[in-house]
Amino acid sequence: MSEEKREIKDTTEIRKRWMAKLRDEKRAHKEFHDQATAAEKQYAAKEDWERKNGNMYPSLWSIVNTTHAALYSRPARPDVRKRNVDVMDGIDRQIAQMIERALNFTQDTTDFDPESHAAVNDFLVSGLGQAKIEMDVETEEVPVINPVSGQPIMDGDEPLTQTKVSRRSMRLVYFHHARFHWEPTTTWRQCSWVAFDHYMGHEQFEEQFGVEIPQDARLKEQGSTYSTDKNKTAAENYEPQYCVHEVWDKESRKVMFFCEQYPDLIEERDDPLQLEDFFPCPRPMLANCSAEEVLPKPDYVYIRDLIRLINTYSRRIANLTTNIKDVGFYDASFVELAKVTGAEDGTRIPIKDLVQRLNSSNARVDTGAVMVEMDNTAKAAVIMNLMEQRERAKMQLDEAIGISDITRGTTDPNETASAQRIKNQWANVRLAPRLNQIAQFFRNSFRIMAEILCQSFEPEQIAQMTGVEVSPEMQQVMQSDALRMYAVDIETDSTIAQDDTLEREQRNETSQTVSEMLQQLVPAMQAGQLPAGLAKALMLFTVRTTKYGREFEDEINQLPDTMQQLQGLQQQVQQGQEQGMQLQQQLQEAQGQLQQVNQQQEQRENVKTQSDAQEKQASTVKQFAEAQRIQSETRQREMFPAVGM
Repeated sequence: MSEEKREIKDTTEIRKRWMAKLRDEKRAHKEFHDQATAAEKQYAAKEDWERKNGNMYPSLWSIVNTTHAALYSRPARPDVRKRNVDVMDGIDRQIAQMIERALNFTQDTTDFDPESHAAVNDFLVSGLGQAKIEMDVETEEVPVINPVSGQPIMDGDEPLTQTKVSRRSMRLVYFHHARFHWEPTTTWRQCSWVAFDHYMGHEQFEEQFGVEIPQDARLKEQGSTYSTDKNKTAAENYEPQYCVHEVWDKESRKVMFFCEQYPDLIEERDDPLQLEDFFPCPRPMLANCSAEEVLPKPDYVYIRDLIRLINTYSRRIANLTTNIKDVGFYDASFVELAKVTGAEDGTRIPIKDLVQRLNSSNARVDTGAVMVEMDNTAKAAVIMNLMEQRERAKMQLDEAIGISDITRGTTDPNETASAQRIKNQWANVRLAPRLNQIAQFFRNSFRIMAEILCQSFEPEQIAQMTGVEVSPEMQQVMQSDALRMYAVDIETDSTIAQDDTLEREQRNETSQTVSEMLQQLVPAMQAGQLPAGLAKALMLFTVRTTKYGREFEDEINQLPDTMQQLQGLQQQVQQGQEQGMQLQQQLQEAQGQLQQVNQQQEQRENVKTQSDAQEKQASTVKQFAEAQRIQSETRQREMFPAVGM
């Protein structure tokens, strides 16, 4: 058997083994996917689900949207700092600033916001939210330069070229819970492989991977007729979609691609990102995950009965409301009464011999004697009772999920401010675990992005993204072990909606706290009553308790730790003040000299202005005299005409 045939056999066995693993994973996680699918149908009010289960009230939709807005209303903002801030120098500051700016640049120039919102929404609906970081690489062909002559190396008449990376970019890509697979384990740390499903048409498949699907394995084409199969997505109805499994195996540190319709390994790549933890994704956001295994459970499972009860009440209310109608009956001998239902207000319908006909039947002169209205009082009372029962069920649902009426935007105006504050605090306590999961997910995502940036991006592109020139020393630090030296986190409460008034109050409170602390500590340090190191520790201890205190930490950490350093700093400040006074004095002298020059120039301009005025006046007098002379000569010629004319 040739070496090529053995290689093909080996790759075929690899495909068979991994396809079996993926099938086993689907069976192991089937319960979760079934529950997640039921929750999604309830949330999206799918037509078949609504008709079968009577989905009349959007309870889950309202819960998810309210919770989503409370937990993740804004994109998370990265915050990069060196772990040991007390030994941070200029290069450390530049690297931290560069990483943070690069992450912000990636957020602003990609679809980070919609992808992150989709992951959070999937987490709240199905119980699992996942996204992965992808790096795109653009290349170009450039000539090979001779290092001696500096000219391109020629290959005949054409220059010899080489492939060069022209640009790299990162992006966050959301994956639906049904398109993400992970090894069934008891803890995420033990997970050795993950997989992502990509759906693509036939042409896209062959163009991306450069292989052809066997003719007998191809999916049936729809032709020009659009399918209307409700069990398929719109893309599947438009064009048959091939599912390509992208498997990341941590043990071999390889990425492999498989497809059900392709009989061999499609493609295999060596570790493309060179990440420490290998996986291109963080630990997914998992809801209600037990300690026994990594298997989430949607919230819908716990509130399903209450939602069904609310839907039952809503369905009965709708049915009874449909049955309540303004209908009645009348004596057939009074044919004219049929016009009553279509008559407008104030209309009078004539009936011939009405009084005699009523008297002959011993009836009162009243429409009640010949017309009977249907009594809907009992049905209306049942509807009111059902509405009250539905409100009680909704209150039980709100208590179960822990969303207060203040969070939903409704409250009792008769409640005191203390009662409303307690409700809001209790709601925040119930939402805190979910908020922490979301924060941890995006923090880990930023860490993966930072690691890719430091390991793979060229210094020139980093400078374009951040405005920070990457020196060789900075590059060495970044590629050595940047994530161990720098802490990548997200800003506190950066994902939740902020009250502008509250934020302003918190900032003012922080500024006031720092000012009062300086007024107390600085005199004590100058008098030698308080060591500088202890004062610095007290300042850090105080500002860290405030929300915006981290913005002061870097500056406080640069303060001296000993009295000698403080005195040296004071001397430098004093010298700087003296130099500033000297410069100010020199500036005042220069301003005085300039003022004198300006005064002299102004005097010269005044003299010139006067001279110009006198010259202009003399010219005017001269012109007037010339006009008088011409006028006098003209009169003389008129009075004494020349002789002989």
